[in-house]
Amino acid sequence: RAAAAPLLPGAIVRGAKRGFCEPAAAWLRGPLLPLARELLAPERVREQGFFAPAVVTALLERHVARREDLSRPLWALVAFGLWHDSHAAAPAPVAADGVGSVRAAA
Repeated sequence: RAAAAPLLPGAIVRGAKRGFCEPAAAWLRGPLLPLARELLAPERVREQGFFAPAVVTALLERHVARREDLSRPLWALVAFGLWHDSHAAAPAPVAADGVGSVRAAA
């Protein structure tokens, strides 16, 4: 605060701390919409087998149409999709001796 004090209005410098929320609602309607559509595509959601594709699609469409701010559940679904792609969907690494998998040996 002290370092920024000469650059900011006094009310800001003396004010209470405030949280910061990422603008997920805007991002999921704008620059992240193509990624969300890809990760939450019905075929992909069906293959994962955890969520109902029709429900996920309805959430995204209601959010994009600005009927509701559904950014919190959509953010979680996008994060899950990214995690699933990099961890759950990846084939098990093969053990150094070429027999079995590293996961099974652990």
